Amino acid sequence: KPAPSAATPPPQPAVVVSVARNGQNIGNFDLQTFRQNITTGVFLPTDHYWTQGMAGWELVANYKG
Repeated sequence: KPAPSAATPPPQPAVVVSVARNGQNIGNFDLQTFRQNITTGVFLPTDHYWTQGMAGWELVANYKG
């Protein structure tokens, strides 16, 4: 009986980051888009973000990605 070939691990679930401005959710973004929007100034340092596993919302200015 042949040994099973090394199975490809399942893809990691996409990280979804929620972003809020002035208390209003402005959308959910994948991690790559979230980082890009910080770099390009789409998100403001005063916006807040949250992703699963975080205790609470954090300022975008504090993001250490």
